[in-house]
Amino acid sequence: MKKTFLEIGSIILAIMIIFTGCSSANLNSEGYVNNNLPINSTEVSVSHTTTTQTTTDLTNIEKDGILYMVEEEKLAHDVYSYLYDLWGV
Repeated sequence: MKKTFLEIGSIILAIMIIFTGCSSANLNSEGYVNNNLPINSTEVSVSHTTTTQTTTDLTNIEKDGILYMVEEEKLAHDVYSYLYDLWGV
C-alpha cells in the first residue's frame, strides 16, 4: 500500500515538474523570456573565448590520495556486493 502511494506520488511529482518547465508564465508582453532572449529566434549568436590552462604533475601526496580513494571504492563495491548477496537488497 505504501509502495503504491509512493509510486503515484512520484508520478504526480514528475508530471508537475514537466508541466512547470513547459509553462509560458515566464514570458513578458513581447513574447520574450525574462532573460530578454527571443523564444523563436532563428539566429544564434555564439561567443567563444579561449583560455589557456597549464597543467602540472601530481605531487606524491595527491597520487597517494587518489590511490586511497580507488582502494576505498573497491572496498565499498565488495561490501555492497556482499550485502546484496546476503539480503538481496
